[in-house]
Amino acid sequence: MLSWAKWLGFGRRPAVPFKLLFARFRQLLDHNTSVLQLFADAADKQSGEYVFDRAYVASLASGVFDLVGKIVYDLNSIADQKYAALYEVVDRLRAEAQGDLSGQPVVPRTELCIPFAQIDESQSSLVGGKSAHLGEIHNRLQIPMPAGFTITTYAGLRVIEHNGLVAQIEAALGRHEAGEGQACHELCERLRSAKIPADVRRAVRRALGAFAGEDPPPFFAVRSSALGEDGDLSFAGQYSTLLQVSPEGIFDAYRAVLASLYGEPALAYRRARGLPARGLMAVACMRMVRAVSSGVLYTVDPTRPASGRMVVGATRGLASRAVGGGQSLGSYEIARESPHECSSYRPGTYEDIVVGGKDGGTQTVPLPAGARQEPELSPGQLARLATMALHIERYFKQPQDIEWAIDDTGALFVLQARRLEIHAAPEIERDLPQKLDRYRVLLQGRGHVACRGVAAGKVYLLRDEAALDEVPAGAVLVARRASPRLVRVMPRLSAIVTDVGAPTGHMAAVAREFRVPTIVDAGDATGVLATGQEVTLDADEGRIYEGRVEELLQYQLVVETDFEDAPEYRMLRRLLRRITPLGMVDPQSKDFRAERCRSVHDVIRFAHEKAVEEIIELHAAGRVEGADTARRLGSDIPLGLRIIDIGGGLDAALGTAPAGTPLRPEQICSAPMRALWAGLSTPGVWSLRPVPVGLGTFMSSGMSVRMGEHAGRNLAVLSDRYVNLSLNLGYHYNMIDAYLSDDREANHVYFRFLGGASDAERRSLRATMVREILERLDFDARQSGDLVIARLRKLPQAETEERLRAIGRLIGFSRQLDALMDGEDASARYVEAFLAGNYTID
Repeated sequence: MLSWAKWLGFGRRPAVPFKLLFARFRQLLDHNTSVLQLFADAADKQSGEYVFDRAYVASLASGVFDLVGKIVYDLNSIADQKYAALYEVVDRLRAEAQGDLSGQPVVPRTELCIPFAQIDESQSSLVGGKSAHLGEIHNRLQIPMPAGFTITTYAGLRVIEHNGLVAQIEAALGRHEAGEGQACHELCERLRSAKIPADVRRAVRRALGAFAGEDPPPFFAVRSSALGEDGDLSFAGQYSTLLQVSPEGIFDAYRAVLASLYGEPALAYRRARGLPARGLMAVACMRMVRAVSSGVLYTVDPTRPASGRMVVGATRGLASRAVGGGQSLGSYEIARESPHECSSYRPGTYEDIVVGGKDGGTQTVPLPAGARQEPELSPGQLARLATMALHIERYFKQPQDIEWAIDDTGALFVLQARRLEIHAAPEIERDLPQKLDRYRVLLQGRGHVACRGVAAGKVYLLRDEAALDEVPAGAVLVARRASPRLVRVMPRLSAIVTDVGAPTGHMAAVAREFRVPTIVDAGDATGVLATGQEVTLDADEGRIYEGRVEELLQYQLVVETDFEDAPEYRMLRRLLRRITPLGMVDPQSKDFRAERCRSVHDVIRFAHEKAVEEIIELHAAGRVEGADTARRLGSDIPLGLRIIDIGGGLDAALGTAPAGTPLRPEQICSAPMRALWAGLSTPGVWSLRPVPVGLGTFMSSGMSVRMGEHAGRNLAVLSDRYVNLSLNLGYHYNMIDAYLSDDREANHVYFRFLGGASDAERRSLRATMVREILERLDFDARQSGDLVIARLRKLPQAETEERLRAIGRLIGFSRQLDALMDGEDASARYVEAFLAGNYTID
């Protein structure tokens, strides 16, 4: 339980000029809104519907980092430099973004080796494109992949610097660009024999230590993971891969893969794609799968994209021949729709297979004659493979080329995944509008598009965020409000629709990051759509169709997207990966700390939360300079409230009133305070009838006496659009921090409720009632014992104002209810009574 000394903050920072701090706070809110608007504008550009150039991307980066720098400055001005670590975070992010834009990525000089379990796409400059892509699939989607680790680009730089190769690389690349075809041959040889620095060796050995003691000892696939590989471009087959490498052979294999960065095939590919010759290489070391069968799956048939089929090429043993193209594979065509029936199978003509050698390396062995005509995959294995592949495709919103393997226990693993290049068939685009007219539209023209795209699935109506883990894969999630906590299930969703929310809100930004088609602020989607109902959401046009609209789904998936290969588009995508991912979604988490911010979005989310928290703590602790000039509010409600006006919160004519003259409620000009007061003064809400409290109940309250020590600390700090209100109502405490304007992006309400005069169980039951009422009013509310903390953000002015009136009614209604809480039924009864407008306490 919080002590009241800690709650009220005694013994901390001395009184500060609150008017100045509030000015900083308002600036921070404005800058936060501007950054989110830039995010939303960039997402529109990324959709391909708008033309932009490199100057736009550079301007976007400059604008974002200018604003986030100001946000960090404003936060530290409010918090007395408590969060100075954010300056270094922003400087690092800015340097990395500038490197991305210049084509010379900045390599974080941090880890030398990173386990796969700790990798995602935000680390692409450190672990390379392939590892980042696989880490995203494994760690976000929970799809199995073999264990392993990545030797980072920083380790590669250490090797180059340790061997004095920087100047040699520059010279060799210069000669190569001048037309000397073999200019880099000597460079590759030097890298194959390079000395590995001691710190890199130690890091690799520590990573290998995770596999120590395994019986039999593991072998590894040592694979390239260059910057950009399997991301914007595939680089398929351009770098080296070594299979069945023993732990003792890791360093030789590492050097060979590192050297392939400057091999002729890779340099020719980079030149053909308009990329600079210089590159950076990370190397993935993946435990070998004892593959019984392996191969490649295309989630769309590239020769017949409208067929509704996936294509699988399979072989027994390792997949090296499957991806190398030197062998006729078993070929399957399977339906994209569950249960993914196989419509065609053509056996492979291979007579031998590739397996891992007992002492390392690979070897070719004969395939027994009796097995040559047997399918490599059972119907059940094909269905599992299809389900996994469509999960990946749904997440990346693009057709996928997936390398896979099944081991001798039947476990399925993803080894690699990249975008599958597809060109739309003419029949997909023909007469699409007329075809769509045949389908019933359930919702149209409501809400705002937060993330463009098309998706289909069965509706899951989310009534309680505690049920998030029950949301099935592929669902269209329909929720009352747009909460950032939905990020937990976003990777497995087809689409999102919310009744309330803003396209520039945090959840909307995360939806764009995950590329989940999303419509927010749809009004009554939760009333129109029902769990289990199959729908197709066209976020491009703001429509929701009944049933599955195959024509639209095929068009969205395989329509030609040549703009994605444009240099400007790739540059924008790299920048957005640096700035828009949001990992700081839970302010209550122990990881919600400045040093854990890994993106610009993390920084602004953290800064906004902490700024509100600091303002509240300053006020609650009585550290507001000017409190001695506060004016008393006279009213029939016995609050003993004193008010400080920091700008436009009170009638200007009060300046001529005699000293000590009480304020009247009608002289309050602050919009949020007027709304709160309207709720507090609702007839019947504020009962003066005493509620009996037994002596045992009273004395069992460990907080009630302590509350009395600080009775009468009822204070409001007002401006025209802001209020921070602290109310100590005898034995429980309310705090409200709210901003109300016509800019929905800046609007927020923060509410804390704590305490009571009864025993712990009754106080907790009343807190449960308060939390449930707030959740029904669209607040994000959390409870711990008799403490409730609730937040509401980014609603339009009228809706925010109504929620503030409801908070005012709730404060009066709940004031003495803890003494009447004789069980959970009572708590539930009072919830329904309040929401029905029945404020009589009996």
